[in-house]
Amino acid sequence: MATECPVSGNDSNGLMEFHGLLRKNGEGFWDSFKDKKVLDVCAGISDFTGKLLLLGADAYALDYGYADIQELLIRARWSPSPLFSRSVIQNPERYIKGSAHHLPFPSKTFDGVVSYYGVFGVLDDNVDLAYASISEGVRLLKPRGILSIGPLMSGHITKRQAASEEEILSKLEGRNDIALVVRNPLRRPFFGYQDISRMGKLTIIKNA
Repeated sequence: MATECPVSGNDSNGLMEFHGLLRKNGEGFWDSFKDKKVLDVCAGISDFTGKLLLLGADAYALDYGYADIQELLIRARWSPSPLFSRSVIQNPERYIKGSAHHLPFPSKTFDGVVSYYGVFGVLDDNVDLAYASISEGVRLLKPRGILSIGPLMSGHITKRQAASEEEILSKLEGRNDIALVVRNPLRRPFFGYQDISRMGKLTIIKNA
């Protein structure tokens, strides 16, 4: 599976804006990342975890490809940022091999769990697998913890994936342990690249 899945590697600044965990312009959840425990699922070669560590978070990245970082770099379509490379060397214990549908952490231990092109856009051809991955993220959250997943209903999505995401949302809406916030993708002129700020997002807040 690791050799077949695409390697993600989005820029930390874009992911900071996309996930919107910090309060800004009346939105967001936290004043800072200091002492917040955050997990990036299917993180690939993104420097998001490295940036979170610099901002004081107790941050971790998880990817099946971390079993062999060098092989992961070979599969990637671009070179990682210097921050990712430094962070992996300086903090190897924070880059953990694992699968989204079986997260190797105790329940109720994270303030935030995020994933971009890890569940939606990759695993959503299989409703059960994608739903299990989201449920695993919810399991890790502390009460009032935040799960942010994208891109929702956007990007290079197939009709099958769109139908799967609709089914997943319907199943999540039937749960009484979480609250959902759905941000629809913004419709702007498209100039040949994927502007992360245009993408749809699912935010899940775990009930207290």
